[in-house]
Amino acid sequence: MTGGDQAIVALTKILDKQCRADDIACRYAGDEFLIILSHTPAAVARKRTLQWKESVEKIKITAKDTEFGITFSAGIAEYPTHASTEEELTIKADQALYQAKSQKHNRVVIFGEGER
Repeated sequence: MTGGDQAIVALTKILDKQCRADDIACRYAGDEFLIILSHTPAAVARKRTLQWKESVEKIKITAKDTEFGITFSAGIAEYPTHASTEEELTIKADQALYQAKSQKHNRVVIFGEGER
């Protein structure tokens, strides 16, 4: 298993352990995951996402005799504050994610607010 595959498995285990029963977590694309936190304000989603980020920062992956850590970037969008449809909400969360990634990774950004 490659180091990247190990990182995705490690993140999956964290989300499986730390998500609530009514949360929906799925792999969205490549190294991106989509997590739906029903009835959760953006400020609460940020706190939960920062907890996941802290858990991910503790992971060390060993591949080909090299050890490395994982960074965690996240974008948050809230319904109906940021969008009124599922598609628009996903687009806004993705925009916030790419803002976080453009800030040298390892960031959590709420759409329209910037990093915290």
